[in-house]
Amino acid sequence: MKVILNVYDTKEDPGSIRRIINTETFQTTDLIIGPVYENVQKEVAQFAAINHIPLISPFTPKSGLINNNPQFYQVNPTREYLGGSNC
Repeated sequence: MKVILNVYDTKEDPGSIRRIINTETFQTTDLIIGPVYENVQKEVAQFAAINHIPLISPFTPKSGLINNNPQFYQVNPTREYLGGSNC
């Protein structure tokens, strides 16, 4: 499988998110992982919903975005899973 991975630093800033979303590279993405920070997820989640792109939230424990967006997925492994049973 050929994978092209683009990594962006959102700087926890909505302005950075808007600049990233409006790039040609981002417009043609097939899968979004992140952003990590919940305060900038809403705009990316809206973009993902409109463009039917799965968005995976790897760290946010609970988000209201999952209720209204069929493209929004949360992945929250337990501490035991991440560090073994001695966590």
